[in-house]
Amino acid sequence: MTSIQNSQRKINNPLDNDQQKGVAKKKKKEKETQKENEKEKDKDKEKEREMIKIPKKTEIENLKNENQRLQSLLNQAEQELKFKKDEWIEKEVKRRNKEMLITLVEIENGFKECAMCNEQLEEELKIKKDVIASQDKEYLELKARFEELAKHKQEKNKQLKNLKKDKKNQERLLKQKISTLIEEALALKKEIANITKEQEANTNEIEELEQQKNIFQKISEYKEQENRKYKSKIKKFQTTNLEKDSKIEELLIKIKFIENGKEQLKEESEILKQKLPKLIKEKEIIQRNEKELRFETTELKNKEIKLSRLLKEKETKISKLTEEKNKLLNTKKLAQKYKDKLKLALQKNKNLNTQFEDGILERKISERKHLEIIKDLRAQLRKNSNHKSSSSKRQNKNQETIRFLSEKLENLKDENLKIKEKFKMNKKFINSNSLKNNNNKRSSSFDEIERIQQLLEDTLLKNIQYQKNIQILGDEVNKLMEENQILKKQKEFKHQEY
Repeated sequence: MTSIQNSQRKINNPLDNDQQKGVAKKKKKEKETQKENEKEKDKDKEKEREMIKIPKKTEIENLKNENQRLQSLLNQAEQELKFKKDEWIEKEVKRRNKEMLITLVEIENGFKECAMCNEQLEEELKIKKDVIASQDKEYLELKARFEELAKHKQEKNKQLKNLKKDKKNQERLLKQKISTLIEEALALKKEIANITKEQEANTNEIEELEQQKNIFQKISEYKEQENRKYKSKIKKFQTTNLEKDSKIEELLIKIKFIENGKEQLKEESEILKQKLPKLIKEKEIIQRNEKELRFETTELKNKEIKLSRLLKEKETKISKLTEEKNKLLNTKKLAQKYKDKLKLALQKNKNLNTQFEDGILERKISERKHLEIIKDLRAQLRKNSNHKSSSSKRQNKNQETIRFLSEKLENLKDENLKIKEKFKMNKKFINSNSLKNNNNKRSSSFDEIERIQQLLEDTLLKNIQYQKNIQILGDEVNKLMEENQILKKQKEFKHQEY
């Protein structure tokens, strides 16, 4: 089907066949041109190879002159760099030695100031111990007084209890007496009522008898015998009346006695009433005394608690102070160790300086030898055309090391300034604390103890900072030693290279 379609297309458009033929011719021509170009390139490469194998005399001389010029420039740069480096190392070593001596002097001054501070603190501690002893004496006196007050309170309480008991007994006896007197009065009232009833009955009988007497008087003659009888009866009645009158008198006496007893009771009650406000006042006074004693007891208890707390705090403070003292002694020992290390480092620096001076003389001697070696190296440089790139790399490395060392020096300077400022601040703080101690001598012992605690805490913090600074200085010394060793190695390496 495809062949039929293509044949139909060719028949339909005869121009397509001509175009296809033209394209095929162009492709052939391009291929032929590519082959010719490749042949020419191969010929050029062969010519280059031949040129490399047999270089021209003029080009060799030019390369030699360029190598010599570059070598002379390189030698000049190396000599300048060596000279500058030696000068810089000597100046740096001297400067560092001076800085180390200054830091040593500052450390010694700091140790002296710390020793002075410790002596002042020990003196203040002694004073505070004396104050604590006096406070303990006051506490014992207060305790004795408290015990006496407690005994006095117990006695007063006993007296109060006895008074209350007596008062209750008296009131009970009075109540009993009043109740008995009331009962007797009621009984007497009943007896009086009965007697009055009998008297009324007797009076009625007497009236009747008198009436009968009047009747019988008229008829006396007739009834003498009856009159006698009545007389005897009257006598009997009279005797009974007399007996009753005596009983009534006795009862009246009893009533008077009861009334007198009542009056006595009233008087006693009035006396008791008069005594009551006094007793109430005494009671109020006793209650007040009790309240005062309670208040004093609470105050004394609070004081005891406060004193016990203070004693505990003092014990803890004394233990802390002893620990801090031990820490300070340890810091002193560490400082002495770092001092010894610094001295050793200074000695090593001195030895290095002497070695550098000896090395300078050796260099001057060895420079002559190096000139002869340089001639041999020039011959090698002619062979090694890539030596220029390696020398430029070395120069860059040296410049980087110099920059790094200069940055380190600046950092060390800044750190030394910070340390000096800290020492100055410590001095100012110690002076201000001494002034405060002189001005606040009149303050209370508790405030002084708290102030001393704060001072000790501050001194501890400063000693810790001081210890850290010493450690930093020790690290710096170690770094300087390492840097000196690195510089020494670099010099040895340079000598070996030359």
